Amino acid sequence: MKPARVIGAGLSGLAAAHHLIDRGFSVTISDRESRAGGFLNTIDTPHGLVETGANAFVWDDVVAAWFKRLDLEPVFPLDSSARRYIFRDGRPQRWPLSIAESVGMGARLGGAALTRSMGARRGESIARWGDRVIGAAAREWLLEPAMQGLYAAPAAELSAAAIFGGRKRGRRRLAAPRRGMGQFIERLAQQLRDRGA
Repeated sequence: MKPARVIGAGLSGLAAAHHLIDRGFSVTISDRESRAGGFLNTIDTPHGLVETGANAFVWDDVVAAWFKRLDLEPVFPLDSSARRYIFRDGRPQRWPLSIAESVGMGARLGGAALTRSMGARRGESIARWGDRVIGAAAREWLLEPAMQGLYAAPAAELSAAAIFGGRKRGRRRLAAPRRGMGQFIERLAQQLRDRGA
């Protein structure tokens, strides 16, 4: 068996280790943390499950195959759960921008649309794209919370071209394991241990 070392036991590292084992490698996984999962973790509180990173996967054939491989039951959100709230000034708000911030965002968006400059520029992060196209307030109170919930990484570290470039139009279906994203990580890590990683 050929040896391979995977640095980082987050979702990507664990998935890479799984594929390497499938291809005949003997895999060692290293991480500075004592727990696998990176940003992904689920905390069970008296009020319910709390996700520390992304709270679901975008459901497609690849994700369905992973759920089957890990013997996980997918849970899909109810249509009634489509309402989103963002905490600002200590309270949940459906629209967290002030009237002035909303008008500013509209003006910036309109200007970007007229000048055809809405697209992501080379090397531009989500945070920089947000500041340029929708303004700092909309970036901070709309864009960043949305990106954090999907990608579990700060907007300054996400590529705008990668996120917006290949995006399919239409509503995406989301799914999570019944006991949260941490359950996905636990099952994947256990399967890797069982396979000798």
